Amino acid sequence: MTTAIQVRPDAPAPSIFDLRPSAMIAVATEVANELRSIISSQKLYVKIQNRDYVKCEGWTTMGAMLGITPRERSVLELEDGSYEAHVDLINLRTGVVVGGASALCGSEERRWGDADRYARRSMAITRATGKAYRLAFSWVMTLAGYEPTPYEEMPHEPAAEQQQQTKTRTVVDESSGAKIIAKAGPKKPPYDGSSEAQAKLMQMLVARKVPEDLWAPIDAAMIGKNSDQLDAIIEAVRRAEAIPAEFSE
Repeated sequence: MTTAIQVRPDAPAPSIFDLRPSAMIAVATEVANELRSIISSQKLYVKIQNRDYVKCEGWTTMGAMLGITPRERSVLELEDGSYEAHVDLINLRTGVVVGGASALCGSEERRWGDADRYARRSMAITRATGKAYRLAFSWVMTLAGYEPTPYEEMPHEPAAEQQQQTKTRTVVDESSGAKIIAKAGPKKPPYDGSSEAQAKLMQMLVARKVPEDLWAPIDAAMIGKNSDQLDAIIEAVRRAEAIPAEFSE
């Protein structure tokens, strides 16, 4: 009679928790190398301030490689319309809970406050899933060369705004012929002459060593403009010339 262990062909692969430390590191390194290729080719990350944050799909891909799967435990709708989700991590081979986390999707969030209820609920689950993997396996994601925090946990604007590239445009000063390089990115709120706005404007003028006798005309010229136009307006006021047409929009 044979004593060999019979392994079913469809049996789940051992999870990383079933391995000795040396084997665990070897497996994690192999997973990280494969994971890096998948995340990069499938664009499962978002760049924020030159750092790469992996989306939840990338974290669940890592989990599948490690033999760990997420399972929704509960989702609670709070009185203010926020959702709190709890997600467990399950060892596929044994069915044992090996980790977990909870996360919120708040009704007061700029991105999610006006979203449908199902969307807030889904995002709470997504965040809890990514967080659960982060708590247990951020070291593996770091081995892959990515940040140890899931993208969905990061405080950020909508992705389209995050990834918007800064562009420039050239403005020609008609009186001098000088070219001014102006940045064109997400539109900033215009200067409204309020006390708070004036205080900020005065700080910028002091930093630029603008004489106080020019503050009043600069303040008047800035109404309805944004800070990107300040330097050109300062130069125009210093020359006691009319504000160029492009600043009177």
